Amino acid sequence: MSEITPELSKEAFVTGAFIGKRLEDNLQAFKKHVPEIYEEFKAYQEKRYFLIYGTDGEINLLDREEGVLLYDGDPINKLISTLDEYIESPVCRPYYLGGGDTDFEFIIPVHYKSVTAIGQRQLEVLSGILSSKYLSQYVEGIDANGGVVSLSAGMLPNFINNFFVFSTGLGFDIERLYFDRDVRKLYVVESNKDSFYASLQLIDWAGMLEKSLDKGFSIHFFVSEEVDELLDDLSTFINSSGRHNVAGSYLYSSFYQVGDEEIYEGFRDNLDLSIFAGFGFYDDSRMSVAHTVLNTLNDVPCIKHDRSINKSFGQSAFPVFLVGSGPSLDNDIEFLKENRSKAVVISCGSSLKALYVNGIKPDIHVELERTAHVLHWLKNTSEDKDFLDYLKDIYFVGMSQVHPDVFKLFKAAGQMPKDNETGSLLMHKVFSEYGVSVIARTAPTCVHAGFTAAVLFGFKDIYLFGVDMGYKSYDSHHSKYSLYTELSDDTSEKLVPSNKGEKEVEANFEGETVFTSGYFPMFRRSMSSVVSGWRVTFRDSLNIYNCSDGAKIEGADAKRSYDVDMNQYDPGELDRQNVVADIFASYFAFYPDDANKDQLKLFLEESFNKVDKMCLWLKKQLRKVSTVPEAMAIVDALSYEFHQDLDGIGISEEDGWLYTIFDGTLLYVLSGAVSALSLPIDESVRVDAFNDMVDSLDNTFDEICLDFRENALVADKEEYYDFFSS
Repeated sequence: MSEITPELSKEAFVTGAFIGKRLEDNLQAFKKHVPEIYEEFKAYQEKRYFLIYGTDGEINLLDREEGVLLYDGDPINKLISTLDEYIESPVCRPYYLGGGDTDFEFIIPVHYKSVTAIGQRQLEVLSGILSSKYLSQYVEGIDANGGVVSLSAGMLPNFINNFFVFSTGLGFDIERLYFDRDVRKLYVVESNKDSFYASLQLIDWAGMLEKSLDKGFSIHFFVSEEVDELLDDLSTFINSSGRHNVAGSYLYSSFYQVGDEEIYEGFRDNLDLSIFAGFGFYDDSRMSVAHTVLNTLNDVPCIKHDRSINKSFGQSAFPVFLVGSGPSLDNDIEFLKENRSKAVVISCGSSLKALYVNGIKPDIHVELERTAHVLHWLKNTSEDKDFLDYLKDIYFVGMSQVHPDVFKLFKAAGQMPKDNETGSLLMHKVFSEYGVSVIARTAPTCVHAGFTAAVLFGFKDIYLFGVDMGYKSYDSHHSKYSLYTELSDDTSEKLVPSNKGEKEVEANFEGETVFTSGYFPMFRRSMSSVVSGWRVTFRDSLNIYNCSDGAKIEGADAKRSYDVDMNQYDPGELDRQNVVADIFASYFAFYPDDANKDQLKLFLEESFNKVDKMCLWLKKQLRKVSTVPEAMAIVDALSYEFHQDLDGIGISEEDGWLYTIFDGTLLYVLSGAVSALSLPIDESVRVDAFNDMVDSLDNTFDEICLDFRENALVADKEEYYDFFSS
C-alpha cells in the first residue's frame, strides 16, 4: 500500500506484467468485499476506451471511435499535479443552517428557534476565518455552479468525512489521495465502464479496500452507464445510510467525459433538494400529529388501502382530467371547458383557482400541505361568498395532516394517510386492524397525491393538464390564473422556484425543450417515478397521457389536447356525479366511533412519557469533544443508534412513529454539524463550533419535550398568515 509516485509508476509499466497482476489482485479483492463489481468486470471487454502503454512507461486511454488519446502529455504527472492543486484549494459542498430574526414568539416555532441559534453560532465561527467572498458563498449555500464553493482558507483536511469522486479516469490521483488522507466514506461515481476497467488494471483498489476495513471506513461504488439508474442508486443509498452525511462533502474529478455534466447536475439537483429539502422538522411533525388526530376526532373518514375495495362504479366509462397549475394549463383551458361533462376533473392545489376563474368546477379537489396557508387562501380567494359556495359542491381528498378546518369547506371529505408522515404512522399504529394504512406515492406535490388518488379510486385513463414541472419562460412558471400570479414580489420569491441554476431538459413533446430550476427537477423525477410505478403495478390496465406542454414525465404518453378523442368514452346511463359519490362512500370506509376516538386519545397521551424518554436518551449522547473523529462518533450515535438502542428504556420497534418527531430537526442540526466539522480550517475551530452546537441541541431536546406535551393537539394558526399578508 505504498504511495504511488510518477517515478514508481513509470518503472512498473515498462511491461504489461504489472497490469495483469494488478487486475487479478483487484478482482479478487472485489470478489471478497464488493462481489457485484467482481461479477461485472471479471470477464469485461472494453467497448470504446482502451488502455494503452508503451515501453517507456507512458500510459493513456485511447478513444477508438474518435482515434484520439484522452489525456494530453504525461497522464500520470498531470493527474498528480491536478490532485496537488485540489489539495491546496479543495471544493466542498457546505450546508448552512441559517440565521436571522427569531422574534416569532406568537407561533412558538421550536425547530426554527433552535436551528437559527445553531446557525448563528456556525456563522460566528466562520467569520474572520474565510474571506468575505467565500463566507458569502457559504451562507448562501450556492454559487454560480450551484451549491458548490471553493474554499481557499486552508488545505484539504487530513480527516475527511465524505469524498465524492466523479469519474475515475486512470485513477492515480484517487489512489494517492486515499493513502495520503483518512477518508471515512469514499463514493466512486462512474458512468464509463471502460474507464473504471482501466483503473482496475492500474491502481491499488485492493489496498484501498484493505485500508478502509482496517480503519473502519467504507468505499461505495456506483458504476452504471445509465445516468438515471446511477443517480437513483446514489440517492437511495444516501437516504438509507444517513442523509446528513452528505453535508460538507468534498467533490472531485480530474477527468471529464461525455455524460459527466449530466451526472454532476443530477447529483446537485436531485440530491441537494430531495435530501435537504425533505428532512421535515419537529414543528411539522407535531402539526402532523395534531391535524391527523383532530381530523379523526372530527369524524373525517379515512381511506382503507385494500385492493378488495376496488369496486367498479363505472370508473372505466370516464377518464380523469388531473389538473396542475403549470403555465401550459392556460393553453388547455378551452379543451377542459368543452369536455368538462365527459370526464372526472381532479384539481390539485392552486389549480383550483384557475378552474374557478374559468367557470370550471372540479369533481374532486386534493390538498397536501399541513399549514394554515391552505385554509387562508381558500377562505380569501374571493371577496364575496361565491367561491366558498363553489367549494360546497366539490368532494375533497386531503392528506391526513391537512388543516382540520379545510375539510369543513367542501361537500364531503376524506383523509389519506401519507407515507413517511408522523400523523399517518400514528393512524396506522392505532387503526391497522381496521385496514387503515399509509399511502405511498403521495408526495412531494399535490399532483402526486391527486394522481395516486385517481389510481386508487379505480380510474383507468388519466390525462395530465398543467403538470409542467418546468417552464418555457421564467415569466410564466405557473398558470396566469393561479394563486401565484396574485402574490407580491416578496412573497412570490418565497413560494416559487428561482431561475438560478436554470437548465434545459427534454420536453413532453418531441423535439422541444423546457427550462427547469429550483425544485422542478426533483418534482419531475419523482413524478416520473410515481407514474412508472403505478403502471408497473397495474400493467396494461392503466393509461396515462401527459397533455402538458412542459417537461417530459417518464411513463406518461405525450398527447396534445386536440388529439384526445373523447368520443371513445361512452358512459351510457351512468351519471358522473353519482360515480364520484359512490367512490367516496365506498373507499373512505373507516369512520371512527367514540371507542376509536378514545383509543386514539389514550394512545397519544401514553406517547408523552415515551417522548420524554427519547429526549433523555438523546441528551445523554451529547458531550464535549476534543477531536473531529470524536465528534463524528457522536453524530453517528445520534443518527444511527437512536433507531436501534432504545429497547432498554421501554421504547419498542412498534413505537417507530415517535422517531419521526425528532428526525427532521435532528438531521438539520447534524447536517450543520457535519458541514462545520468538514471545513478546510483548523481542527480546534471546528471542534469549538461542534461543542457549541451540543449546548444548543441539548436545549432543543428540552423544548421538544415540553412543546409536544402542551401542543400535541393544537392546530396551525391562520393568524400567522394574516400577519405576513398584511
